Amino acid sequence: QETETQLFAKAQPNPFSEDITVEFTLPKSGNTRLEVYNVYGIKVKEVDFGIQSEGFNRKTINMKDLATGIYIYRLTSGLSIQNGSVIKM
Repeated sequence: QETETQLFAKAQPNPFSEDITVEFTLPKSGNTRLEVYNVYGIKVKEVDFGIQSEGFNRKTINMKDLATGIYIYRLTSGLSIQNGSVIKM
């Protein structure tokens, strides 16, 4: 039986203008996905990173197509989920 494990993630810079770098530490390797939502809860971007290794990972995502505002991101890997917020200037 698989159990939920802790995932740690942060996005920077915050605020950002075009690109954000998401740094995350996975408790075990797994398929990893980033979803970005606007303040109305509408998904505006999704990036599938594929299988990522256990431990520290870093990915840079181009977000210049998004309007200025506040966004909520959700990083998912296996049963683990980490949410955060970023501001686009």
